[in-house]
Parts: sequence; structure tokens; C-alpha cells
Amino acid sequence: MKDKILVIDASSAGISGDMLVASLVDLGAPQRYVLEAMVEAVKVLEQGEAEIDVEEAKRGGFRCKLIKAKYKQRETSYTPTEILEAVKTAAKITTHTKKAAEYAYRAVKMLIDTEAHLHNKTIDNLHLHETAGADTLAEAIGAAVALEQLDLLDAQIYATPVAVGGGLIKFSHGITPSPSPAALSILTISEIPFHGGPVEMELTTPTGASLLAALNPKPTRFYPQITPIKIGFGGGLKEIDALPNILRIILGSKTAEDTQDTIVQLETNVDDVTGEVISRTSEILMKQGALDVATTPAYLKKGRPGWVIKVLCRQEEAFKLSNILMLETGTLGVRTLTIPRYLARRRMETKILNIKGKKYKVRVKVSETPEGKLIRVKPEFKDLEKISEETEVPLTQLQKMVQGEIEN
Repeated sequence: MKDKILVIDASSAGISGDMLVASLVDLGAPQRYVLEAMVEAVKVLEQGEAEIDVEEAKRGGFRCKLIKAKYKQRETSYTPTEILEAVKTAAKITTHTKKAAEYAYRAVKMLIDTEAHLHNKTIDNLHLHETAGADTLAEAIGAAVALEQLDLLDAQIYATPVAVGGGLIKFSHGITPSPSPAALSILTISEIPFHGGPVEMELTTPTGASLLAALNPKPTRFYPQITPIKIGFGGGLKEIDALPNILRIILGSKTAEDTQDTIVQLETNVDDVTGEVISRTSEILMKQGALDVATTPAYLKKGRPGWVIKVLCRQEEAFKLSNILMLETGTLGVRTLTIPRYLARRRMETKILNIKGKKYKVRVKVSETPEGKLIRVKPEFKDLEKISEETEVPLTQLQKMVQGEIEN
């Protein structure tokens, strides 16, 4: 549901497929159901079998859930086509919603596409090694089923910067720096922030990176304001002396009291750009995630007429939008100010208009104070505009009709 919030915190021990599944089970996903789905998924593969269980364990002295799995599969690697077809088939057997099936497929497809790009080959000519195993399929299906059972595929999902480890790791293509090329590419393409360390080993696997990226999480340096509900701890297979090898995920909700957040105001003065440039800059900023852009005429140093451009944005967008301001206007500096703000409660409702024997849907924005007092009700202009064009009923009349539906 939209009011659920899930924070995936891989900032200390990274993320792998089994750690994600384990943390979701610890969060409350039905263990038996998830494990059965993973086993069924592996059976789809030719000669594929699996024994999978969840154990209580400790990592760094802290309790966590641990996925213990033994896989039997054919000696030669499965082809990318076989893996993708297996995901589709397994999803039909084990999931109940389209979103869950799409998530599992999207994660595995991202993994395979990344490998193809890295080796400069098409999927048909690609020879997979680590990513073509039964564990990849099982973990993708396990994560999809667990998220579906917890009703989290529609949640607001956040991710802290991912720890990727460091040093050198050995895999099928030889020795390479950590993170592996596939994990590095997935995090880069998905624009998920990461950092090296804190130990010299692989902390984030390609499967873990793809399962995280497929959720399209919102990057955040700090936890968002939430009402916490439960925490899930998923352990990695290795015990690490320097840190608890645990992925933790936090389930929370946004309640009526959660009406305050923090935004950033970017501000710069310009006196040598045209109105057309400012207009274009504002358009680009809005498309790239700005919450609002305002331009105010001003007299600047030496009495020169100019403009003050102010941009409101989320904290995680501030650096990117500052760069856009500098590139588009030529300004040499952007001031930043962190501002707390209070928000009205907002929700979207749908009203039905009967016009000339035909029904039309109109989305309506409802705004209320944190205490629940109505501020205003406003129909979506684009919906009214579309209906007006189709029915030739004036906008003002449509607005009155919507208002009548609201009052009723």
C-alpha cells in the first residue's frame, strides 16, 4: 500500500539475494510459503533441485535470519533464454499478482542485460557463469513472493548508500576489484549511491544489486521520517570479524502526524541571461525533480537589473539540480538552505460524471489539515480538459458538475 514505507539499509554489510530474502522473512513474510516458492522455481529448470531452509543465526553477536540452501543443477550453465523463460514460468506458479511476476523478471533481465553489455554480446551469444545458476532464480522468486505477501510492491521504498566492500575478488573471469563489474554496472545505471569498504571483500553481489535496483528505491542518506512498525535482519553466509554481516530492512508507515519533512532551497543571482534561458532552465529543473522554481526580478551589484532564481527540492536532488543551475545559467555558485516544512494531508479521489449517457472519470485532489479539516477540493484540470474536448461541454460547467458530485 502507498502509506507503507520500506527502508533497505545495506550501508554496512551490503546486499545479496539470500540476505534480502532472509530479511523479508524476518520482517514477517510467511517462511513456509516463501521457501516452497523458491524450491518450486528451481524445479522449473532442467535437472534443477533445491533444499532450502531458514535458520536463526548470529552475525557479530546480533540475531538474524539466514537462508541455507543446497542446489543441484546440470553441469553446463543455463542459457540466458532458459533462465528468463524459467523466471516467467516460475512466477506464474508461485506469484498471485502481475507486479510480483514483473519484479522477478525485471531483476533477472537486468542482470542478464548487464552481463551482455559488459561482454559486448547479444543475449543469444552470451555465456553466463555465476548469474546463470539456480540460486539466482530462487532468490528472485523468493524476494518477489515475500514482497507480495507483505504487500510491499506498492510501498514507498528507500535505500541508504550501499556498502560494496573492497579489495580483489576471484570469479569465473579471473581476479577483479570489488564490487564485481556486474554489480558496479547495475548500481551505476540505476543511480543507486554506494561506497567502498568497510572491509576488503565482496559485500554486494550482482543478484543483490539487481533485486535492489528492480525496486527502483529512492536514495537517501538518512532514514526518512516514518512511524516504525518492524525490523527485519537478514544475515550473510560468512561471519565477518570487523562488522555484523547483516542486511536490515525497516517497515514503517506515514501517519496523519507525519506532516513535516525537510527540503532544500537552492538560490542563485543572475544578471546576464535572457528570459528565454531562465524559462528553459525552470522547465529542465522541474523535469529533473524540482518541487518548485520561482524567479524574482532584483537589482544586483552596481545597480544592474537581474534575477534571483529559487528552487525547492528534496535533499537527495540538491546536488544534481545545483549542477543544472550552473550549466544552464552560467552562474558560478548556488546557495543552499535546508528548510523544515509542514504539509497538508493530501489524497486523490475519483468522481464520475454522467454526460450525454456516457460516464467519465475525474480525479479530484482533496487537501486537509493534519487534524482532518478540509482545506479545498480541486478537480484535475487535464481530466476536465479531455472531457471538454470530447463532449464540447465548457470547462466552467464541468467544474460545477464536479462540485455537485463532491457536495453529494
